[in-house]
Amino acid sequence: MISFITIMLWFNVYGHLGYELFPARVYAHPLGRWLNSGVYHNLHHERFNGNYSLYFTCWDRWMGTLRTDSADKVAEVQNRIRQHNAKPCSTPSSAAVADSSPT
Repeated sequence: MISFITIMLWFNVYGHLGYELFPARVYAHPLGRWLNSGVYHNLHHERFNGNYSLYFTCWDRWMGTLRTDSADKVAEVQNRIRQHNAKPCSTPSSAAVADSSPT
């Protein structure tokens, strides 16, 4: 019972977190399309219609309430994550650090 409550609590927090935690490969898997994510549920909060389910998209699919732009939104967020991760980390040069020290 404790593990069930923990999993449900985790999904509830994740659904309302506003961040995408699952990598894109999760959605590419045949079972991944049935898994709800923060992006799917956040569309519900942004537009107030559709994407009512919190754990699995099957409920919205079966009831006809899955937003048609859900997959596009997930792809958009995943692309932004990929672009962000592809950027090289910039660290200040030693000269810049030396110049910023108090004299």
